[in-house]
Amino acid sequence: FVSALIDSGIWADLSPAARALYPVLLRFSDRDFKPVYPGSQVLLKLTGFKQKSTLRKARKELEEKGLVVQARGTGRTNTCYHFRFDFARPQNPHEGGERAHPRGATEERSGVLTGDAPGGAGRAGYNQIHVSIHNNVQKESDESEDPGLEFLRQRFGVDAVKRAGAECRLAGLPRSLENLEKILYRDRPGEQLSWSDLQYKLRGSISQSSMDIIGHAFLEERNGLFMFQDSLPDHLKILLERICPRLFFVPESEPVLSRNDFWRDSGAST
Repeated sequence: FVSALIDSGIWADLSPAARALYPVLLRFSDRDFKPVYPGSQVLLKLTGFKQKSTLRKARKELEEKGLVVQARGTGRTNTCYHFRFDFARPQNPHEGGERAHPRGATEERSGVLTGDAPGGAGRAGYNQIHVSIHNNVQKESDESEDPGLEFLRQRFGVDAVKRAGAECRLAGLPRSLENLEKILYRDRPGEQLSWSDLQYKLRGSISQSSMDIIGHAFLEERNGLFMFQDSLPDHLKILLERICPRLFFVPESEPVLSRNDFWRDSGAST
């Protein structure tokens, strides 16, 4: 899609800030370009922006250019970015312009793209190859299931998760783990993700050493917000943000006392 982005002229029109932000957002996604929701502090660090106003202008520009769609955060949740690829849609051959060759196609001297259809049943045109690739990607996407879905099934039941997925489809939203959690926890307002739940979601998916680092960096859980030390390695911050957007990383200069530390310090002062 990079060639299509450049050929469309959109990349040339982007400001330096938008050019810096776009690949950083893509860095959090996968080959299926699933929605991402990195925190502002992480984006500021990876883009090198000094001010949040620069970040706001850059993501507004990406949205105006049709590269992303933002689902605004609520203050306790991060903004979710959905990628758009309208610029990569096949052009009408009579409109001119070059197209990237679909994978597996060859170009003969006449300039016509050709390729073998599955099973050797003759040659397939561009649209047929494009549909085949799209279907294969969709199949792989369905098979590479997010491990967090199993946790939601055990907590809310298989039927509840299916209904939440159907609600996402009807609303035109991606069936992402974040959207499913919003629907399921909304239906049970008194039930929030706990620290033990978060540990359960991580266990078996990451190394024990990383589990230990996350455990040592965990400070407290306050009104559904998980607070960690800011010294946590960046890759673990990104991992946590993808699993649970209700996070806050406390700088070392602003320590958060646990209840035991608070009462112990209060007793010492009296």
